[in-house]
Amino acid sequence: MIRLAEQLAIFYYVFVLPVQVAAGYTLGQQFGAAYIGMIAAAILGLVPAYFLLIFFRFGVFCGLAWVFLVRVILNPLAERGELPSSLILWVGGVYLVVPYIFLVSEKLDTPSERTLHKMPLEQLIASIRDVLENEDPAEEEMLLRRLQKERGRAAPLIIERYRKKRKWEEKTQLLRALGAIEHPVGLAFLREVLRTEKKFIVLYAAIEACAETGDAAFVTPLAQLMDRNDDHQLTMKSFEALGRIGTPKAVEIIRGLVATGTEAFVVESLTESAMKGLGDGHSEAGLPWVIEVLEGDPPEALWRAAVIALGAIGTPDALAALLNVLDRTRDEQLVGVAFWGIDPNNDRVIPWLAELLRSHDSNAVKGRAAEALLEMRSDDASRIVKDLLRLEQEKPAEQRNQNLIDDLEYYITESTID
Repeated sequence: MIRLAEQLAIFYYVFVLPVQVAAGYTLGQQFGAAYIGMIAAAILGLVPAYFLLIFFRFGVFCGLAWVFLVRVILNPLAERGELPSSLILWVGGVYLVVPYIFLVSEKLDTPSERTLHKMPLEQLIASIRDVLENEDPAEEEMLLRRLQKERGRAAPLIIERYRKKRKWEEKTQLLRALGAIEHPVGLAFLREVLRTEKKFIVLYAAIEACAETGDAAFVTPLAQLMDRNDDHQLTMKSFEALGRIGTPKAVEIIRGLVATGTEAFVVESLTESAMKGLGDGHSEAGLPWVIEVLEGDPPEALWRAAVIALGAIGTPDALAALLNVLDRTRDEQLVGVAFWGIDPNNDRVIPWLAELLRSHDSNAVKGRAAEALLEMRSDDASRIVKDLLRLEQEKPAEQRNQNLIDDLEYYITESTID
């Protein structure tokens, strides 16, 4: 079903914009500036659509086409008296309000946070696509919280709606919601989708939903999917999902498939996907393999993925391995990569970062450690950086590390601006 805003967009671009442009041209003629009036009318019609980003390119194309059509056909008719200029002006003036009705209708299409809180469950499920596509964090959180609260009723209703719908745009969002509420009925249905779905984009969304749950029950279905499907993009996404699940069995499957790969490029891209998943899932089971990959002198792209995974896993063993990487790395850009994966919510890394800041022999490492500390969600972390800066500034001039002082001042300023 086409949403109200989309219906208005089609109506506006096909029927309204040409009249609006014609009116602008005719009005401009009276002031000796026909083309300026025409262009102004077109812009007035397209600006609201630009902000909505719905059918905008189609609208620009129609606008330009109708500018030409008005110049070649409509204006000569008006000049010969066959098309009353006053009629063009009047209709065009009335239709100037349509883009703004369109703007308001888009807002009405997407339920507000307050509406979601009170909406009946069936209606709430019908609005899943609109809310998730709108990408409003507050509305999305409210939607998922409601579905989670009533997940026993919600899961079968979402599945029922999924079976009735044919458009992939809604199916993908329904699968996303099923993964988020993590009800056994919904998880079983996701496994069924992995087994039976043929459409690429729906399968891709199902894999993402499985990864989001982190449920070990998806390890075997994902492995079976890769066995019967040779699409590289789906395989990469499955590797990432297995990494995110991160159980010993998932890691074993990943390692086995990588070991049997024959094409270097394919193996590298799949390994990178697995590294991303292992980092996102903070998989301790995958840590030995990540370290093994790093010790094998991998290509730079794979090296980056593995180093980021170490920081994201963030356990003492992972941080020890990351320190070894830092000690062997002299390229400042690559030093920065080592801190990309660090989770700002993981307080366990604060002592490690503080030690780097105080005692490492590289200013590049110290600076990046300071930056990471300032990004932590902890007042203690930022206080460590500021205390060290003060101590460094209080040293006699000949003992100060001015480069470090400059770096710390820069990162502190940047964190304050952010």
